[in-house]
Amino acid sequence: MTIRRCLPEGPIASAWRRRLMLQSLAWAGLAGCDRADPPTTRLPVKASDPAPDAVRPRQRDHLVGHGIILPGLINERGDGPMMKLVEAVWATQPGLTVTLEALPLERVVDNIVNGAADFGFPDLRLPGDVTTQRAYRWSTRPMGQVSFVLYSRQGALVTRERIEALRQVRPFPMDIEAPDLEFGFPIRRFTSLGSALAKVSVGRLDALLWAQEEADDELRRLNLPNVRRALFGEFDDVLMLPDGPHGTWVDRAWSRGVAALSGSGRLAKLYHDVHRQFDPWQPRAAGPETAPLPNAAAARGLPPTPLFSAHVKKDPNHV
Repeated sequence: MTIRRCLPEGPIASAWRRRLMLQSLAWAGLAGCDRADPPTTRLPVKASDPAPDAVRPRQRDHLVGHGIILPGLINERGDGPMMKLVEAVWATQPGLTVTLEALPLERVVDNIVNGAADFGFPDLRLPGDVTTQRAYRWSTRPMGQVSFVLYSRQGALVTRERIEALRQVRPFPMDIEAPDLEFGFPIRRFTSLGSALAKVSVGRLDALLWAQEEADDELRRLNLPNVRRALFGEFDDVLMLPDGPHGTWVDRAWSRGVAALSGSGRLAKLYHDVHRQFDPWQPRAAGPETAPLPNAAAARGLPPTPLFSAHVKKDPNHV
């Protein structure tokens, strides 16, 4: 499969890069695009699938997919482990030409909505009891799951259970920075991973909620031994699809590809390079885990909570 390469005119700020996959709002634009010849991987069209009659004729045998630029996962040049995974899904079944491009978030979402692209990626499927405004649908079959972790201060751990217990309290008594997604409780505007973790460490922020891999990398870089990690939940990593019959058709084609790649054992191996299951490691503590250290929540009189233990196994049914 050939990947079309689209390059922005200037660099994207690193703080914005971290937010792209996790936001529902638009950011930067894109300038030019080097149009390559269409690839040759083809996917069979089943007679039972609804025909995409509301789209241009060539989309019956040619799909265009746009990946959000996420350095390390989807690079500006159109490579990266997530591009490789999506390419492998479509390549499992001949019959459909698929073109992949790497673009900024704004272009990806706009192109899904206005019909210039047949699918975009990646996006997160939020829990069923949480709604969000979006002008597209999600794919039925996910690529995998993204682990979201709560980073809080030693001696005053913030857990999902604690958040749920205080969810209806107004004003919400915790300061938590998180992506611009509707998690079902008030959040503070995110600044940067480094700034948020530093504020957690000194007690100016109760917690940071973020995807495991990037936040862990920053935590190790900053070497903050009094920051503690607890699993918040795991969310499906899915495609963005247009609403209507064409989106249904693409969804069924994608689902067949995911099933085929999963059956071969390659899906899990490829996704391991994108996101991994929650790892209950902890930074090496500077002192006793039970040491009473002040933080923003404690300053408002909230009760302490038990600390997360690296030896407690994750409940696979807990999201």
